[in-house]
Amino acid sequence: IYCLTVYTAFLYAPAAHAAIFLNGCIPICTAFAAYILFRQPFDKHTWVSLVIMITALTLMSVLMLQSNASAFGVGDLLLFISAIWWGIFTVLLKQWKLSAWHSMASVAIWSAIIYLPIYALFLPKHFMEVSPIHLAIQGIFHGVFVVIIATLTYVAAIQRLGAFKTGSIVTLAPFIAAILAVPLLGEALSPSIVVGLVGMGIGALQPWRWFRPDSLAQQIKQQNKSN
Repeated sequence: IYCLTVYTAFLYAPAAHAAIFLNGCIPICTAFAAYILFRQPFDKHTWVSLVIMITALTLMSVLMLQSNASAFGVGDLLLFISAIWWGIFTVLLKQWKLSAWHSMASVAIWSAIIYLPIYALFLPKHFMEVSPIHLAIQGIFHGVFVVIIATLTYVAAIQRLGAFKTGSIVTLAPFIAAILAVPLLGEALSPSIVVGLVGMGIGALQPWRWFRPDSLAQQIKQQNKSN
């Protein structure tokens, strides 16, 4: 369902909007999904992170509208719905305590069982319209890197960092890509991306915790208890 809503959203919304309504909303949706589904309360650090992230997303939206970007519409709604799906997925992974291998295999196998019959019977096929090398690259990237490697590492991160912090760090991906595009592709950083990078980075990494002298000791103690 997540893939269907995301790919449909990109038919109607510019890719830049995903930084706000998809990646930017994932930690927010994760926190609220944890509260609604399992009544997990927000601690003070989560509250601070949420306020910073929501403020950054609001400023990004205003700056994008002022820069004559395309108006928000149904594509942005679908991106936000996709963030809800991903937040629920993250919380359930944490709650069910599945291993990384079980989670990865479940995603791949159940998606195939549900989707392939529908695709074979009802959806159009366009294999002959693309080159074999294109199909191979897409198959390797989405089949190996996204489904296998990314799922394994994501689940392992949830087990160690928790659902909210893992979802928060994931939001940095589009902003890091925007920074790398400056030297690699010669693109310029827009004010909205800069605001998003600063705000989401602070909210995700929670740097105010670094200045507590007992923070590292507490993290080590908690890790030993969980082990």
